[in-house]
Amino acid sequence: MEYRDYTHILRDLRNGLSGRSIEETQERLQDVLREMKDRGRHLDVEGEGEMVRINVLLGVDGAMEAAAETIRRWGEWKVYSVYQWNAYIEYLIKIEDEATILQVLERWTNGEMDPPTRAKEYLVTRNLQRQIDSKSTIKPTDVAQAVESIEKDVRSPSAARLWGTAIRHLLSQVPSSLDTAMEVYTLARDKGVETDSTLARELIIPLAGSDGPRLEEALAIYSDYLGFNPPDIVTSDKRDPTIIFTSLLYACAKVNQSATALRILTDMRSRKLSFPPSNLGALATTLTRSAPDHQTAFNLYAHLYALDSHAFNRRTYESILSGFIIHSTPNSPVAPTNLYLEIIRDMKKAGLRIGSYSITSLLTSYGLQATKLSKRARAEDQPARQVKVNSLLRGISELHTMIKLDPLVEVDIPLLNALMDAYNRVGAYAEAFEVWDELVERRSRQPIDQMDQYSPSLNILLDTCGHSDSLFRANKAWAWATRWRLNTDKRNWDAYVECLCRCGKIEDAYEVVKRMRDDEGIPDPTVETVMLLVKFSWKNRRDFEEAKEKVKTEFPELWDGVKEILDTKRSDRPFGYR
Repeated sequence: MEYRDYTHILRDLRNGLSGRSIEETQERLQDVLREMKDRGRHLDVEGEGEMVRINVLLGVDGAMEAAAETIRRWGEWKVYSVYQWNAYIEYLIKIEDEATILQVLERWTNGEMDPPTRAKEYLVTRNLQRQIDSKSTIKPTDVAQAVESIEKDVRSPSAARLWGTAIRHLLSQVPSSLDTAMEVYTLARDKGVETDSTLARELIIPLAGSDGPRLEEALAIYSDYLGFNPPDIVTSDKRDPTIIFTSLLYACAKVNQSATALRILTDMRSRKLSFPPSNLGALATTLTRSAPDHQTAFNLYAHLYALDSHAFNRRTYESILSGFIIHSTPNSPVAPTNLYLEIIRDMKKAGLRIGSYSITSLLTSYGLQATKLSKRARAEDQPARQVKVNSLLRGISELHTMIKLDPLVEVDIPLLNALMDAYNRVGAYAEAFEVWDELVERRSRQPIDQMDQYSPSLNILLDTCGHSDSLFRANKAWAWATRWRLNTDKRNWDAYVECLCRCGKIEDAYEVVKRMRDDEGIPDPTVETVMLLVKFSWKNRRDFEEAKEKVKTEFPELWDGVKEILDTKRSDRPFGYR
C-alpha cells in the first residue's frame, strides 16, 4: 500500500473511535504504525493530521504528548495545510487554550481565509457558558451576543451552524430552556440567518421528542428548512438531514398525524433521501400502527418503499407485516388480504422467501376476528355479521390459494393448522377438512422430531367436527391419531370428549373419560375434563341435575372441584335454575 492508503486507514480508525475502547484503538494504531515502518512508508501531512486527531480523541497522557510533539515539529515549517490546521484546532480545544485559538482565528481572518468552523463553535460555547455561569436567567439576546462576538456575518457559511451550536449548548446546560431556544431561533431568523440542517435539527429533535410533541412548532421550523433546501438544487448544507425527518415522523405517529407523515415522506422522496435499513423497520411499524385504518397504513408503507426499496430486508418486512396484523381500529379490525399480499409481493420481488409465520399470523387474526363476531352477534345483527364473515372467508381463501401455488411460501404444519382453524372459525368446514387431508398426507414426510406439531392439528380438527356435527370424521381422525401415537397430550383427549359432547354422544364421552381414569398410558382426567360432561348438559334443568349426579357418582374424586366451579359460575346456568 502507498502512504495515502494508510491515511485512509487512520481516518477510518478515527471515525470508528466511539465504538471501541481506548486500549483497542491504541492497539490497532500501533499495528498500523508497525506495518508502515516494516514497509518503509511515511505519512504525508494529511496522514499526520489524522494521527494528531486520533491522539487528541484518545486523550491519555502518552497520546497527548505525541500530538504535542507532532505539532511542535509542524511549527518549524511556518506553513500549515488545512489538515494540519484542523488537527491543531482539535488539540487546542482539548487543552482548552482559548487564547491561542483566538490568535489562530485572527491569523486566518487576516489571511482572508474562512476560519475553521470547529474553532468558532468552541468559542461560541465558551462565551455562552460564561453568560450562563454569571446570570440567573439567560435571555435570547445573551445567546445572540455569544454568537455575534465570534461571527457577525449572517451570510457566512458557518452562521447557521454557530446559532445551532449555541442553541444546543443552551438546551444542554439550562433546564427547561426550550421556549428560550425558540426565541433565539426567531431572533436568528430576524437577523437573516438561513435555516440549514444543523440549525433545524437542534430544535426539531427536542420539539418532536417532548412528552407531548410540539409538532406545529417543529413543522414551522421544518418549513423554513425546506425553503433553504429546495429539491434538485445544490446548497452549501452538506450534513445528513435524515434525523430531522425521522424525528418528525415519530412525532406524527405519537399524535396520529398520518396525513402529515405522508407529506413529509413525499418531501423526502423529492430530495432523494432514504432511511438506513437498521432504522426502517421500527419506524415503519410505528407509523403503520398509528394510522386510522389499514389503507392509510399501507399508504405509509408504500411511501417508505418508494424512498428506497433496496433498504428493505427480511427483518424490515417481517416487522412491517407484524405491525400490519396487530394494527386494529373499529373501522378496520383486520388487515385486508389484498394490501397484505401487496407487501408479500414486494418481498418476492426482492427474492425473499415468505416465512410461514407471516401468513400464519394473518390467518390467526382472521380466525380471532371471526370468533369475536360470533360472540357479539345478536339476531338482528346477523346479516351484517355474515357480510363480515364472508369477507374474512374470501381473505382466507386467497391466502390458501397463495399457499398452494406460490413456491416462495414456506409451508409448514403451524401454517396449515392456522389455515384449518381460520376456516373452522368462519364456518367453512369443508375447506377445513381439505386442509386436514393435506396434513394427513404430509405425515409420512414429516421429521420424527416435528410430530408433536400434529397435536394442535388434531385439536382443531376435532373442534371442527364438533361444530359441524361430523362424528364419523372425528372418530376416523381419532383412530388415525391413535395408530400413529399423535394423541398423547391431555388436550387431545379433552378435545375428543368435547367433540363427542357437541355431536350429542354424551354416553360415549363418559366412556372416554373413564378410559382416561382407568387405562395406563393415557392422560388422567381433570376437573376441566369432567366439566365438559356437565357443560353440555346445561340445556334444561332435568338433564343438568342428572349430569351432576352422574359425575358425582362416576368421578367422586373430582366432584369437589366440579362443585366449586359450579358454585362460582352460577351466571352460566340456564335462567330457570340460577
